[in-house]
Amino acid sequence: MKDGTRVGVVQFRWSNTPIPFVHFKLFARHFAAQTSGEGGEMVRFIATSTALVLALAGSANAAGPTDGINVNVLNAPLPVTGTLSGSVTGSVSVNNSAASPVPVRDVDSAATQPIQFRLCFAAGLGLPVSCNSIPHEVQLAADKRLVIEYVSGGCFLGGEVTNVKVIVQTFASGVLGNHQMHLQADVLDRHTPDIAQQTRIYADAGSKINLAGSAGAGATPSSVDCTVTISGYTVTQ
Repeated sequence: MKDGTRVGVVQFRWSNTPIPFVHFKLFARHFAAQTSGEGGEMVRFIATSTALVLALAGSANAAGPTDGINVNVLNAPLPVTGTLSGSVTGSVSVNNSAASPVPVRDVDSAATQPIQFRLCFAAGLGLPVSCNSIPHEVQLAADKRLVIEYVSGGCFLGGEVTNVKVIVQTFASGVLGNHQMHLQADVLDRHTPDIAQQTRIYADAGSKINLAGSAGAGATPSSVDCTVTISGYTVTQ
């Protein structure tokens, strides 16, 4: 006792476990009752303040788990911009507007496997003729199907040829097809008709593409040789 005022000393044992605020409140009331009288108001103030401080500290320690708190996003789907990486489970919607289209690439595009080759057909009608080492047929790879998109070339008619036909032969689904090309007469030289024809001709994988034809002439010795370039693309089976 000093100057007629009693001073109470309270000792608390601290642990890592937060102490509920309600326990301190009850303790403060009990302690104030025991120390009522002279100096009682001061003791009640100290006990209540101490309880409040410790309760706030306990609330701070119980703010949440160390790895964070789960958050529910209500405005789904949530717009995401920037560069993303990783895996996605489920469906993904892409805004592909005309003003800002999403670039795409066709991995099976026809232009990725283009093919082009030359074939020759020759017929000697009393005159020697030669294709000059140009083959009359080619064979496709066992795993490549062919689509012919364009045939171009021309013929040379020696002597007095009366008629000529140029035919591209292919097998599609195992069936032979004879695709006759249209010959366009050269207005400056009737001995050199031209071929320029857009097509859509198919050939089975592993099959042969052959250039064939027929020709006729009168009594005068004649000859026919035609060379064409075939352009298209292959598809891997």
